Amino acid sequence: ARGRRQAMAKFGLLVAAVAAAGLTVRAEEDLVLELHGSGTTNPSRLFWKVQDVLTNRARLPVRMTYRAIGSSNGQREFTGLSPDFTAFTHFGSGDIPMSQSRYDSIQSVGRQFIHVPFLVGAISYFHSYPLPSGGQLALSACTLARIFQRNITMWNDAAIVAENPGVSLAAQPITVLVRSDGSSSTSLSSSYLNLACPTDFVLTPGSGGSPTSNPVWPAGVSRQEGSSNMRNFIKNTPYSIGYLDSGHGHSANLNEVALTNRRGQTLTAKTADIGAAASNFTGVGIPPLNTDSWAQVNLVNADGDMAWPIVTFSYVYVATDLSYLGQSGALLKAFLTYLLSDETQNANSGHLKDFLFFPLPTGLLTRMNTAVAGLIVASNATEFTFESKATTMRYVGAAKYTLSGKREGWNSHVLEDFDQTIGSASATDLEHNASITALVAQIAALNATIQSMSSSSSDDDDSSNDGLAIAAIIISVLAILITLGVYASLSSKISAGNSAAPAYNNPSYAKASTANGATHADDAGYMDVTGTEQKTAV
Repeated sequence: ARGRRQAMAKFGLLVAAVAAAGLTVRAEEDLVLELHGSGTTNPSRLFWKVQDVLTNRARLPVRMTYRAIGSSNGQREFTGLSPDFTAFTHFGSGDIPMSQSRYDSIQSVGRQFIHVPFLVGAISYFHSYPLPSGGQLALSACTLARIFQRNITMWNDAAIVAENPGVSLAAQPITVLVRSDGSSSTSLSSSYLNLACPTDFVLTPGSGGSPTSNPVWPAGVSRQEGSSNMRNFIKNTPYSIGYLDSGHGHSANLNEVALTNRRGQTLTAKTADIGAAASNFTGVGIPPLNTDSWAQVNLVNADGDMAWPIVTFSYVYVATDLSYLGQSGALLKAFLTYLLSDETQNANSGHLKDFLFFPLPTGLLTRMNTAVAGLIVASNATEFTFESKATTMRYVGAAKYTLSGKREGWNSHVLEDFDQTIGSASATDLEHNASITALVAQIAALNATIQSMSSSSSDDDDSSNDGLAIAAIIISVLAILITLGVYASLSSKISAGNSAAPAYNNPSYAKASTANGATHADDAGYMDVTGTEQKTAV
């Protein structure tokens, strides 16, 4: 009996040990790695896309978020509060370098961090003045300065008319739009006006301590928070003008104001060489050490024949020692590595292109890849490996700490197909949009004429006014018909795209039967567990 009880006890201990081991493994598999950042709204859609891509590629459960709250707020949350200056986020982001005062605060408690520029972006002024097809509005820095200080309040002001010969400008009030929160787009656009026309741009310094960092705007300006709200306001408010990153504006087909650069060239962000200001990155104030202050770095109003005058790097602010984050520190390092990878940076096919951003100059990209590779992770953390879409890393790709391009979510395929469907409609739809824009301009001109005649004509002129009113109505009806045609064309193309055969029905995805079993067609190229590329299928 005693032997039986001892055997049962040993068996119970064995079962408990196995169960405990199983729970340990399960706990590791269930561990959620978290990564949270905040800052500039300009590249927010890029961050969300990259985070979504990496989440789909991870075997372990991960949760990554980014709060688009503006560059200044992103700096504040990464800096933390006095006296300990502990960060509220794992990383911050901004389109301006960390201010000197915040840099000093972080340094005062022994925290070391680096700036990681990951793209080159542009800020533009956009407007909603109705122009005829192919029309362009150009404004000098001094005229813009006077508009944003409310010294020019009408679209037919003599200064605007003089800079736009041949453009019919109506007596319509200008609605000026600025950011309500501290933002890099405010700082950069104001810096441009201050550098290009210091005599006219004389706003009172605001909470940022300078006339370019969140200045005190005059009464009568409208305010919006975030780039998306700025974009939507301009799009939906006739005769308005405001500033935001070029990609946000062009993605909504807003009208961009042409600017004049230091060489006297009048151009838009689409016709300019955005990368020109960043190409000479050694001459824009970048310090020799990555941990030094970058507060003096400035790409605004750079010299060059085709240079765009409002250009900036977008940065990630990140601690040099990520060991306090455990395995999540390795995830943050992988996130930054992917931002600097060819899959993001490639000028022809990278993620940056999707949002009208531009890659880093080669020399700076090399420097930043070295800096990110040197970030410290916890001694018990495992750094992530990347498996590309093109090459299979057999066995390694299945590992827990591999971010595999072979793992994807269905939504990414749906969105990719949708983007291709929308793109196929571009040529015809652009012609329709141009026609609508021209009709809107004609309606505005007719309306101005009617108002002018009605205020000065006698009762005998009723027939003339009636004729103009009827003409305006006819043009409006035509505009509606063309708009309906655009939507009908787009709807038919979307329907056609949705009815297309799914990718997995493509014969190229078929499995080949062999004597040893089914083998995928792409087995002809893979990497083994050592990372050596193999060319022969097994």
